[in-house]
Amino acid sequence: MLTASAGTWLNRPTTYALQWQRAAGADWASVPGAVGANYLASSVDAGVALRVVVTASNADGSAVVASAPTAPVAAIVAPVPAPKPVAPTSLRIALRDHAGHVKGTLAATIVAVPAGREARTKTAKVTVSAGTWRLRLCAGPAHGTLRCTLTRRVRTRTHSVRLPAARVLAPSARGALRVTAALVDRHQRVRAQGSTAGAY
Repeated sequence: MLTASAGTWLNRPTTYALQWQRAAGADWASVPGAVGANYLASSVDAGVALRVVVTASNADGSAVVASAPTAPVAAIVAPVPAPKPVAPTSLRIALRDHAGHVKGTLAATIVAVPAGREARTKTAKVTVSAGTWRLRLCAGPAHGTLRCTLTRRVRTRTHSVRLPAARVLAPSARGALRVTAALVDRHQRVRAQGSTAGAY
């Protein structure tokens, strides 16, 4: 952005008109529409100098003076807009036992991270028998190898347990994603599981 002033004049001018000009060989050409104190240089100005011409007027007439020229304008590169952050995708995974009974539902989100996409679950209360339990969370391409993580062990003496939150990284940044969750006992045998897939 170039900024100019009308300058200092004698004989008290009553009006000033500012016109920006672009070097055209040994001459100068007015830039269409570029009037006023400010001018935003563009790619058309690359490699040429600019100046502003001031016309001062009063009741006796007018006079014109040009400013000193600028240095040749450097090449202008439009800034690359920053990518918009991708909002996390919410989903729910129902954990069902071998008989198809729902033992609990996990609330999960898919979050875009620099290394790909991350599946994250919140703590969830599920129906179980007394014992030691862990959550196994996996994520990856819909038709590829999944990455998995196991939460810490939690013990219960009642018919329910609160599973810890978990997160696992799927390196693929795009394409269909599959997320699976399983409730495993102390011997890592699957007692309930669920999955979901989509373009998260």
